[in-house]
Amino acid sequence: KQVADALMNQLAPLKPPYEKWFANGNTTVKMDWQVGGEFLSGFQQRLKSAGWTETSADSGVFQKKFNEPGVGETSFEIRTRLGGGGRLLEKLTDPSVNIVGYDGHSNWGKNQVSSIANASALPDGGAGKLYLSNLCVGKSQIDAFKEKFPNMQVTTTYGSSAVDTDIDGLAKLMSKRAGWDAITPFLDRGEVLC
Repeated sequence: KQVADALMNQLAPLKPPYEKWFANGNTTVKMDWQVGGEFLSGFQQRLKSAGWTETSADSGVFQKKFNEPGVGETSFEIRTRLGGGGRLLEKLTDPSVNIVGYDGHSNWGKNQVSSIANASALPDGGAGKLYLSNLCVGKSQIDAFKEKFPNMQVTTTYGSSAVDTDIDGLAKLMSKRAGWDAITPFLDRGEVLC
């Protein structure tokens, strides 16, 4: 069972890579989030409405802290910017970025396909990184992600996507160190579009 548990965690991790994110006393999770043009303003407004503070006017960088009993304080910083095309994964090489995300159109899956092709390979295979995407036609690229980034965790929508990613709710779950058993149903909730 001990050997099987270790192997299973490599194939299907039970939680985001918290052990990497919070190593050496770090308490901050940094996200790079690209959003499709017609969605960016609304996405940023939802962050503000949920109590996220923009670091300076029109910077697109928002911060919020959560303090959970038994865990302590966790800070989140999200850099929001206009995204799409073949550059969704460009911040994977930044060692300070833990989560790379995208909310927007898939362009029939081509946004992810071209992004994987344009992304630099990572020497550690993406260990400690998480890619979250909310788009149509996302799951069809899972094999390509795992081939290029075998150690990165990837979660994406299957066919159609929820209206938007609730960053505040996601951060709250992560501040509690929730596992995928709690995070996945949260990401799957809500109205779906096609």
